[in-house]
Amino acid sequence: MNFENLDSLYRSSPDAYRQLLEFMYQEFEKAQGKITSSIEKGDSTAFSHLKHKIFSTLNTLEYAELMDALTQVTSFYEGDKNLHTEALTLRLNDLFQQLFQRLEDKIAELDELKVM
Repeated sequence: MNFENLDSLYRSSPDAYRQLLEFMYQEFEKAQGKITSSIEKGDSTAFSHLKHKIFSTLNTLEYAELMDALTQVTSFYEGDKNLHTEALTLRLNDLFQQLFQRLEDKIAELDELKVM
């Protein structure tokens, strides 16, 4: 995961950057719940929509692991029966937790800069 692209874009506006990160956190949190639900229900249409919605942001963050895990779910829906929904859901949840932690760390980093 890499925040360098966003760091360079928001270098001169840390308050706006913090707001963006908080918004991303909230949106990813909503997406995680909906993605998990769509996998459990076998709703490939809802999953595809959610994946598309967050994929470009994940690409900006260069979070290849989560993008790959989402692509594995797509493979499952396309018939790859070597994949199991429980394992996919657990992996996705773990990767989302890593994302949340990194976003929290980045927000805290911005807060520290504000204090200085």
